[in-house]
Amino acid sequence: MSTRRVVLVRPGGPRHVGMIVRAAANFGPCELVLVAPERPSLLVHPEFEQMSHGVADAKTRCRVVATVEEALADCTHSVGFTAKPQEGRPRASWRERRAELAERASAPDEKVAFVFGAEVGGLRTDEVERCAELVYVPTSGDHTSLNLAIAVGVVLSELFTERPFLPRERGVKPVTNEARAFLVANLKHAFVERVALTESAKRDIVAAIERLFGRALLEDRDARAWHLMARALGSELTPKALGLSITTKRARHRASQEAALKKPRVLLVADDAELAARARSTAAQRGFSVESSDAAGASARIEAFRPQVLVLHAALDAAARERLAAEARRVEGSARIVTLEALADLARVLGPA
Repeated sequence: MSTRRVVLVRPGGPRHVGMIVRAAANFGPCELVLVAPERPSLLVHPEFEQMSHGVADAKTRCRVVATVEEALADCTHSVGFTAKPQEGRPRASWRERRAELAERASAPDEKVAFVFGAEVGGLRTDEVERCAELVYVPTSGDHTSLNLAIAVGVVLSELFTERPFLPRERGVKPVTNEARAFLVANLKHAFVERVALTESAKRDIVAAIERLFGRALLEDRDARAWHLMARALGSELTPKALGLSITTKRARHRASQEAALKKPRVLLVADDAELAARARSTAAQRGFSVESSDAAGASARIEAFRPQVLVLHAALDAAARERLAAEARRVEGSARIVTLEALADLARVLGPA
């Protein structure tokens, strides 16, 4: 369950809201609530779809309400963002408050609302009064107000505390420690024995190789290139001659397959495909053999996969959960059944593999 909420009061621009949906997807989890949008058709406007492109179910991520009171009803704290001084109300700098507010917004027993006013005019006086505290985002004196989408993006990015998702570049493969050790030894063998003419030169070359190749970020293709240079200088050194064993790609693949067979089998059942994919990735990184399915296809996956742990999203129909639990126990008598309100809690519930 998200513990932070962005409230947009009287938003008028579909482009701004679309950009904010993307920012919320980048720096979530985060709820989005729109208070009395100026355009009833804002969420189906082509510009909203254009600026939220790539975000699954962008429209359904936004809840529309009529009043600020309704938007804040279940919140434990609210923070209004305003660039304008307010009569009788102090405003703090976002930089001064962000650490405490980030901690509060991450607490499971809190729900903190971050309230932003309309693109033109910002929050009205009556809307400011509904906020527990007021802050402003510091800017230069050249221009003292921020574009709405940029302001929300700044705040959400600085609230983001979850482990970032970092996709790996295709074709980039870092060298292993064993491969690095062989590269360092081979370069010493080639350059010290065949290039250096004095003892001081040998010492300098050894120090440089250890300093540069012992610690530098290296890829497999870098190592291959330097081995070719060493071979051109006459080096015929092999890992075996140094007592090193370089694990081949085939051997690593075989080892990973064998390890996968020993991992607990986890089947995750949820109808929200995006949440399921994230939870599945998290469980796999923790060492579990994991598959996922929606409720409709879960029975077939239970029969084929024979899960030792069946994880059911609490959003599923209660009768469906009971039926699937019974099927899992029939197929795998000792199957553990777990029901989760938030799929983000999966790794904590499962523990280490």
